[in-house]
Amino acid sequence: MEIRIPPLPTGAAPSRPATDGVSAADTKMIQDCVIFRDEHLIILNKPAGLPSQGGSGQGDRHVDGLTEALKFGYKDRPKLVHRLDKDTSGLLMLARTDRVARALSEALRHRNTRKIYWAAVAGVPNPRKGSIKYGLMKAGGRGRGGEGEKMVCVHPAKMADYPDAKRAHTDFFVLWFLGTRLSWMALEPVTGRTHQLRAHMSELGHPILGDGKYGGSGTENMGDGWGASIGGEISKKLHLHARFLKIEHPITKKMMTPSKTPLIVPTQAMAEAIAAEWQAQDTKVRPETMPFTRSANSALDKVTPQFTDVADIIAAYGASDLLCYRAGHPKELVARQAAAWDPLLDWAAAKLDAPLTVTTGIVPVEQPAASVAALSARVHALTPFQLAGFHDLVAISGSLVLGFAISLKEVDVTEGWALSRVDETWQVEQWGEDEEATASEAVRKDGMMHAARFFALCG
Repeated sequence: MEIRIPPLPTGAAPSRPATDGVSAADTKMIQDCVIFRDEHLIILNKPAGLPSQGGSGQGDRHVDGLTEALKFGYKDRPKLVHRLDKDTSGLLMLARTDRVARALSEALRHRNTRKIYWAAVAGVPNPRKGSIKYGLMKAGGRGRGGEGEKMVCVHPAKMADYPDAKRAHTDFFVLWFLGTRLSWMALEPVTGRTHQLRAHMSELGHPILGDGKYGGSGTENMGDGWGASIGGEISKKLHLHARFLKIEHPITKKMMTPSKTPLIVPTQAMAEAIAAEWQAQDTKVRPETMPFTRSANSALDKVTPQFTDVADIIAAYGASDLLCYRAGHPKELVARQAAAWDPLLDWAAAKLDAPLTVTTGIVPVEQPAASVAALSARVHALTPFQLAGFHDLVAISGSLVLGFAISLKEVDVTEGWALSRVDETWQVEQWGEDEEATASEAVRKDGMMHAARFFALCG
């Protein structure tokens, strides 16, 4: 199951009466936050400034205290199964029964569950895609009850020196940027530590905008040097939003497409692959074992009705392709990137009519307009089913050129995976592996392998 926050509705809503212990205004506010509801769970688009639960300095107004207004005919109040920081907005799940609460808590620990946050940060990270693996430990706050408590980062190589530190892993990708001053980023927490995204981005030198705790003017900022306030020119609100949640529904585990679209696929080979998945099911349908069915549903329900938007998103990778952004040091990594990526860029120039410019450092490079247009035209020429597979090839690898190289069989997908992980492989060699990161990489690799197979079945 995937939940994305839709556009907010317009127009006046009918007034709602007060609920026991909750004012009429708060009843309306919290019910307006509901973006998904069935008999098992509720998902909210939590506004910034509203705590998930009560606690030190949080006051009496919080989501947990407003759940009386979210019963919707049930006897018991729904229960929070995870939390968001007070100043973070976005997706927040509540279970309507104890059974569902236990199931969701377990599902959140499953490696196939994904949470992606959007953030606006100071400066432009280089490289544009990567992982942050600094451990985190508490640095006690200054208040009597620990108010103001912060997390501090610990270099992976020094974790053994700090027994209280816990391993933490965040994957990041730059979606867009404004000069060198700020970036719009996707952040995926592989682990779930307190203040993980905020502390990691601050340690990277690109604090989240509006983060007074981790991004004051004293924080090193690789952009304009003003910290998370960008010189005081933007709102002091924390610019961090829980945008995407993918989790298996704890009860229904439905395999039908959300819009009930007939499952008609473009080739006999794909139909046979989907049929084989269904024939392999026993008394219980297990969605995680049916990747071709899921991808076909995605092509029909998501890509087809918004083809141009999806194609535009993927084509935009051409303007900031992973292969074009190189490290300036150490020389061993510089040489490794050149050996892996230069042949692909040469191929793109010769076969795709898309020569691209390579750069180092944090300053974005403007790619030739003709090259960007040539790559975009190729993306828009794909069919909806092809685009569904191609989307994952590009999004997982971070490279439009690499996506084309795999789909056009210039390189096989196994080699393509290795080429996309040059930076990550280097980091593992320097810092060593950690179990959670390895599990996350395995899921991504499986996703990329499947995307290549699905694209091939499109004919």
